[in-house]
Amino acid sequence: MQTTLQRLTTLVLIIAALSGAFTQVDHAAAGGNIGPKAMLQAYYAQYINLRDFWNAYQMWIAPPQTYNDFVNGYADTSYVTAYFGGYQAGAVSTVDGSVPGILIGHHTDGTLVAYQGCYDLRFNPVESGMRQWLIAGASFEQMTYIPSEQMITGGLLQFECSSYRKLPNSEGYY
Repeated sequence: MQTTLQRLTTLVLIIAALSGAFTQVDHAAAGGNIGPKAMLQAYYAQYINLRDFWNAYQMWIAPPQTYNDFVNGYADTSYVTAYFGGYQAGAVSTVDGSVPGILIGHHTDGTLVAYQGCYDLRFNPVESGMRQWLIAGASFEQMTYIPSEQMITGGLLQFECSSYRKLPNSEGYY
């Protein structure tokens, strides 16, 4: 004879199983330990802004420029404030996709520059943490104005990366 506690536990387990069966998988969590958006946020916080350019450069599958050019691209940059939207799965696979972003470069002379575009990412199943997601490409264009945080979080990150061309930035990647 089942006790009330056993029946309640069974009911909770059944409800949990059924709700899990009908819940859509969040593609941003596809990396297990770290999602693609979190990886990009950490990329800027831990590598770019701390000037750990070697590890930042190693996050690229096939860097579009030499290491020296990559470092020189940040020569007049104090730090970058990075904002990212949600992961957009690629057409072929849910482990290759893009993340829209707005990057605000804070230059050493006090000026600001803003870029809007996308990072293309690839899931790396043999790694964990930061290296679960690698940068396969990027396409960013300089904005004609510096958007406020309210503008960015209020809708500027809601665009489809498939509309961006994949061209390297001759001044270095932000």
